[in-house]
Amino acid sequence: MTILPLLPQARQYRERYLDSQALPDNYMGDFSLMGLLVNDFTGAADTLKDAGFTLREGYCSAELTIDSPDHLKQVVDLLEAHAIDCTLTDIADSLYQA
Repeated sequence: MTILPLLPQARQYRERYLDSQALPDNYMGDFSLMGLLVNDFTGAADTLKDAGFTLREGYCSAELTIDSPDHLKQVVDLLEAHAIDCTLTDIADSLYQA
């Protein structure tokens, strides 16, 4: 089981989400945190909840429970079927990593 952040596409939401997370001591090495960025956060959250997916909601973010790669594909397919653009990407790209 994996927890996948669900966030609006704008960078400030990634930064706000990361501010609330505990980072590993060596995060300045190779650190990434995968997340799903969507163009319609409220629509995406409502669509996923209505379809029975487990979400833990925060302020302009949610954490989605994913059980397998197939489960992730179901999420992406569902969002795309509802005309919600989504991108699986590293949301820790705003962290300084020297």
